[in-house]
Parts: sequence; C-alpha cells; structure tokens
Amino acid sequence: GSSAAGAGGQHQPSVHQLPLGDGISPRGRFTTPYPLWDGTGRMLVAWSAYQPRDGGNPLVDPEYDAEAAPRYGIYMFDPSNGRQRPIALPDAGTVFVDPVAVMPRPQPPLLDSGSTFAHASTADSPYLALAAARGTGQPAGGEIPCEQLGDIKTGPRPDVPPGTDPCEGEGNPGGEGPGDGDSDGGGEDGGVQPLPEPPEPNRPMAVLNIKSVYDTDFTNLMGERVLLGGESIPQTADGRPDLRALRDGEYGSRPARFLRISEAVPLPPGLGLDMVSATSFKMKRIVGYAPVEPDGSVLVQVPANTPLALAVVDVDGRALQTYLDWVQLRPGEERICAGVDCRATDRRPPLNQGHPTGGAFENSSTAYSALPGETMAETRARVSEVGIQPANEHMVYVDVWTNGRWNRSVSYGGLATGATPSRGYINYPEHIQPIWDSTCASCHSGGSLDLSGGTSNSLGRLASYDALVLGSVVPGAEMEGHDGRRVLQRERPWVEVGGAADSSRSSRLMQALYQLDIHNGLLNSSERRLIAEWIDLGAQYYNSPWDAGADEDERWELAELRNHALPDRAQFSSEIHPILMQECASCHRVHGRSGEPDDLGLYNGGHAPNRFMLSGDPEGNYHISSAFAFAGDTCNADASPLLQRARGTENTTPPHPTVTAEDGSRHPVLRPGDSAYTRLAEWVASGCR
Repeated sequence: GSSAAGAGGQHQPSVHQLPLGDGISPRGRFTTPYPLWDGTGRMLVAWSAYQPRDGGNPLVDPEYDAEAAPRYGIYMFDPSNGRQRPIALPDAGTVFVDPVAVMPRPQPPLLDSGSTFAHASTADSPYLALAAARGTGQPAGGEIPCEQLGDIKTGPRPDVPPGTDPCEGEGNPGGEGPGDGDSDGGGEDGGVQPLPEPPEPNRPMAVLNIKSVYDTDFTNLMGERVLLGGESIPQTADGRPDLRALRDGEYGSRPARFLRISEAVPLPPGLGLDMVSATSFKMKRIVGYAPVEPDGSVLVQVPANTPLALAVVDVDGRALQTYLDWVQLRPGEERICAGVDCRATDRRPPLNQGHPTGGAFENSSTAYSALPGETMAETRARVSEVGIQPANEHMVYVDVWTNGRWNRSVSYGGLATGATPSRGYINYPEHIQPIWDSTCASCHSGGSLDLSGGTSNSLGRLASYDALVLGSVVPGAEMEGHDGRRVLQRERPWVEVGGAADSSRSSRLMQALYQLDIHNGLLNSSERRLIAEWIDLGAQYYNSPWDAGADEDERWELAELRNHALPDRAQFSSEIHPILMQECASCHRVHGRSGEPDDLGLYNGGHAPNRFMLSGDPEGNYHISSAFAFAGDTCNADASPLLQRARGTENTTPPHPTVTAEDGSRHPVLRPGDSAYTRLAEWVASGCR
C-alpha cells in the first residue's frame, strides 16, 4: 500500500498516485528503476504514458476498462520532487526498459573468504572454534568442551604438532574407522566427521541472517502437513508458531535442525537439460549446512554473486520445505530475512523479534545471555566471539544451550569407499547407484522397481534412475494424450520433484526406506542423508557431468560425448536432422505436432516429461540426438537407444508408442529395412571405435 509523503510508512514519490493492482493505470506506468549513485537520489526509470485501446479514454468513459501494451521509454526521475525528463524515447513497435547508468562508483566494502565478520550478529562454528584453539592449549576459548565436539574431529591435524592439539582424539576413538556417519548427544558412537572446509580462497562472501525458519507469513509452509511422528510446532492463539515455546531448552520435538544451502551449476556449452536430468531441475551442488537454532534463527556465511537455493531439513537431512526461488547476495551484504524467503523484495517485519527484554533464554544456559531483540543465533555468535560460520560440508550441531543435550552430526563416514560426493556434487550413477548395488538390488532386480545396474536405453541412463524418477512403464497399457497423441502409461514415480511440497520427506522412496517393518535399518544415516540430498536437489542424473563416464565400457556417455569427436555437424544437418523432424518431431517437439518448423500453434505439454525433445533447430538437435543415438554400443547400431525406440512397440523393451497407418493398422515409427531406419543405422555405426 501507500500513504502520503511525510505521514510515515511507504509513499509514492511520483506526482500522481498510481494503482498497485492489476487494473488499468490512467496516469502511466513505471518499471525497472536504476539508481545513479551520485548522491542526488535520482534514478533512471522506464516509464510509459497510458496507452488507450480502440480510442477509448478511461478518464471520461467509466465503462472503459481496457489498456493497450505500455510503450516504455527511459527517463531521469527525481524522487524529491516527482519530476522526470526524457532520455530515450522508443519508436513505434519498440520499448526501452532496464536502463543502467555506466558511471564511476566507489567500491563497497567486501568480505572475502578469510573474513571472520566482526559483527554483533555473528554465528558460531565448530571449524572456527577449533581453529581458534590452535596453539592455545584451550578448546575454543573454553566454551565448547572437547567431549561435546563429538565426532567432528578427523584425527590429528597436519597443521598442529603431535601431542599439542587440545582436542586430539576426542569423539573419535582410535582416530580412524568410518562408523555409520551418525552422532547424537556428543557423538559417542565413534563416527568420523570431517572438519568443514573453509570457503574457497578469495571467493567473495556475504551474510545470511534468517530470523526464524518457522516464519512463513501465515502460509503454513511449516505447519502440520510437513510433520512426522514425534515432531510438533507449538502455536500461539492466532495460529502462528510459538517461538517462545520452541526456544525452550526442554522442547526437543522441533522439526527444523539445519539449513541446506546449494548453488546453481551452469550447463556446459552444447548440453541441454535433457542430457543431465529426467526432471525439470538443472544442475546444482551443495554448498553446505548451517545449524538452525531452537527459535529457528540461522546466521551463516554464503558465497556472494551466486544463485543460491535454500531448504530447511530435519535431523536426517530430509527437507521439510524446499524453496524454489533463487537467492543472490552481493559481496559484503548482510541479508536479514524474516523467514527462508530471502528474496530482496521480502521486507515484511519478522515474526521473531528476538528476546523481548534480554537475558538467558528459557531453560537454557545462562552463559548465553541475549541482548534485547537478539535471536539465539545472534546471541550465540556475540557471546562466543568466533565469527560467522561458513556453510559446513556436514550436518553438525553443537548444542551450547543445554550442554550438548541436542547435539547432532551426520557425515558421509558411512558411505562405501569411492562413493562419497566431492565438493557437494552428487551424480546418480557414481553416488546413488552404489547404495542400491550393495543393499537393495538383491531384492529389487527386475519388476516394477528395478534397482539393478542395467541400462535403460534412455540416453544411456541406468534403468533404476528411470524407474525411480519417470516411473516404470505399464506393459501393454496406453493412453490418449490431450491432443490425440498416443503416449506410454507409467506407474507413479517413486521420486517426485518440481513443487515446493515435493521433497525427500514426501517421497515414496524415502517413506519406504524408513518403514520400520521392512526397510528401516538397512541403510545407515550417511546413505539416507545422501539419498535425501539427491532428491531435494532435484533428482538429477548428473550434477557434475564432466566428472562422469568411462572409456572402457564401449558406451558413449555424457562426459565422453563432450570429450570425443562427434559425428560431422554438416552431415547431421543435411541428412539426419530432416529424418528426425519428419519421423519424430510430431511427438518429440516442444511446440506443435505436425513436424513442420513453423507449426508453433500447439504446446506439446503432454510430453513435458519426455526427455528426447527436438527444438527444430539443427544446432540444438545435434547434441541431444547424438547423445541419444550414441549412448549404446555403436559397433552394434541396432542396440542404439534411438533405433530401439524407433522400431519399438508398446510391448517391446524398451517400449515405444506405435503409429497409425493409412489402412488403420498400427506399426512402429520406423522398421528395419526402411530407408530412414537404414540411414540412421549407418549414422550410428559411424561412431564405432
């Protein structure tokens, strides 16, 4: 809303007050402002006068409710007096938006990766606590006893002379052995927790200050529907989370324990989404975890100038809620967020106003006494004086409020050798399939849920991946698409992603893994954590495609296609691309169903889950078609996934819908002996090595 200038709160600096809703705006429209940074307060804006439609005038015709598209031009706007003057006006049929002033500007203060962020709102970190203790003979200023650090230690540190590390061997009997990667209440089970790596050298950093992850602005995103047995979120009389009850040291059923931070991984040039995932999510890697304090507050160092995704997770690493919007901070910025919606546009007052009067929190250590208005994360950081914690590779929470009662740590220590993700990159064939091979495939081999290591002939992916993410094909079943196309009917996937409510906690797969009477106990905490992370990131096949693939298996996998010579592009454009557009594009194109390049009239929404999509552009189709055609043994062209699908029927393996001939009979899209099939087979055989 708005109010008059000088009356307090928000106000519109323009001469005329403009409506903020979706209706017409008879006084014009503003968009994309950009400050000049010259001390005058002026800004560049895109502005359009009201554009009438059909000659109407809403100022004199109360029944007129239409408005033509704005014609934005660039103006210099002075908020102090509401005046503006034109800078660049558009010609007919064009608009100018997003102005940027190119001018000298003082560089803002930067916080590099080595900064300890000497700020009243800083967060504690086991890594920084141990680092502060080096050479002093005392553990972290005396605030965290070594026994409470549990299995965070990995054994003797190379930077500390033997026998001088005050915490050497604590929480890690014998100094070696993986355990199961799980630790509660001080880590007495002996699992190994690697120390969190410091941020990458010279990478600019920022501060994320979340007042409470339970603050969802009455949207109930952290309400009863996300809770499991033994969890609860107390509420006040008005239906909002009761933060006073949550921060009570005796309250142990709070669900939110960690904040997982991940960052976008760009697709390498020439690769499409279809080649790395069967879901709609692009590649991501896990930056790390930050502990969620009992009141829901979080304070953590995060990479700046980086698109980040946030997820609140439970004690096992399963996301209660995934947030689909990207968050990006500038170097040195401290982003203060009411809840996990940390977009810069979210400026609502936080539910968590901190300790109302100052002092110790309810049933918590008096050593951590808050100042008025401080959250628990801010209080902990100020009292401990150890700086803000960078995101930790592992889930580590050291409970300073109740002397270690709610300690929790989960590492990758229970994973098989060679199956541990590096720097947060999770690739399905490298990290998830080994879990099925060692534990699950003996029972789940073949059938509707095949977790064996066989290939599905779908871009050379493993059959287990397609069964989990796409759903197994119902043999012999078919259904009519909304526009009359025949598409295969699949069972419900075990892993569903794509919406805010689709997380590892709601996944059928994770629910099965936690079934007490069947699967519970088959996997250790490290394995369950890794599976949850894979699902919550988006269930991609590759998140780091340049690390995947092998040269000895006679299969051209994704990484190998990037590093080996591919078929001639000119030949593909002149000979292969026309065949694909003629025979395949009617169903495998995002727009249209006739196969004609200019047929964009119908959106191919029914085939959105179909990962062999033809754009109509030879350059774009070159990479996806090559990956699909050359995923198998190229010396046996008939084994190519492309040709197997093209000659398949609803009852073959792999299955593929048939097409209707002029006489009404059904037959495969291509049959061996057809000229098109023969030419595609010759093309595949050209890749034989």
